[in-house]
Amino acid sequence: MQLSSDKDINKRAKDLIKQGWRLLRKKRHPILVAPNGHKVVIATSPSDHRAYRNFQNNIRKAEAIL
Repeated sequence: MQLSSDKDINKRAKDLIKQGWRLLRKKRHPILVAPNGHKVVIATSPSDHRAYRNFQNNIRKAEAIL
């Protein structure tokens, strides 16, 4: 299952799905839904060199929100 063209984002997203996060496939970008209901968008073809770091920060924020 290919969620992103970035290998690090793709691997992290798959790991989160195994940990209980849900995957929503929308028209443009897949969305990860944390167990607490917070959503994180997955960049399918990131062009920014900070894309993985930004993705990690969004995950941390989603996990911290109750």
